[in-house]
Amino acid sequence: MKRTNGHDSQGTENSTKLEELRVLDSELSSLKKGARVYVQQPNSQVFFLSRLPEIRSSVKQQLAEQTAGAKEQLTQQTTAAKQQLTQQTAAAKQQLTEHTTAAKQS
Repeated sequence: MKRTNGHDSQGTENSTKLEELRVLDSELSSLKKGARVYVQQPNSQVFFLSRLPEIRSSVKQQLAEQTAGAKEQLTQQTTAAKQQLTQQTAAAKQQLTEHTTAAKQS
């Protein structure tokens, strides 16, 4: 089914962000406890030393939020698809009834 309502680009962006967070979480979990972690400031080339537990906690929270958002979007898309299928089924039944009635009258 082809979607033309703009959800494809948003869905792709969300899935890319989700994948980035999963990779980041995996990378952070593989670091030793004493590892130095630097965080880049937004829109800057400046990095600051940060604490690994804080960064991991932040990434896990972002991952949970992004996952919840992706699930909600999938639920909305599924509901819309079900509604469209129900409408198409009703229309097909109506056409079948009309053709059957016309055939009986002939």
